Amino acid sequence: MPYDDTLVDRVRRAMSSYGEPSERELFGGLMFYLDGRMCAGVVNDQLVLRMSPEAAAEALARNRIDPMGEAEIPGIISVSPAGHELEEDLNEWIRLAVEGA
Repeated sequence: MPYDDTLVDRVRRAMSSYGEPSERELFGGLMFYLDGRMCAGVVNDQLVLRMSPEAAAEALARNRIDPMGEAEIPGIISVSPAGHELEEDLNEWIRLAVEGA
């Protein structure tokens, strides 16, 4: 499955701050779960996040993100590489996904 291995490693490190994430290949990428709940993932070079529909709507107002699967799966958003290239940005997105259940 195509996904950016460097981004996967970065997400893995960021997720480990919140516990021991499990990983599953899904949606053509690699998804990360905490306590059985999908929080984040990588599809190609996109950071995929799952959060409550309210938190997702708030996040969609930020720059450099694209909706993904909103009609099928409310609360799933995708962040383009420009939106996660800085470590602090990636960490903030992961925090929003973990806390935005």
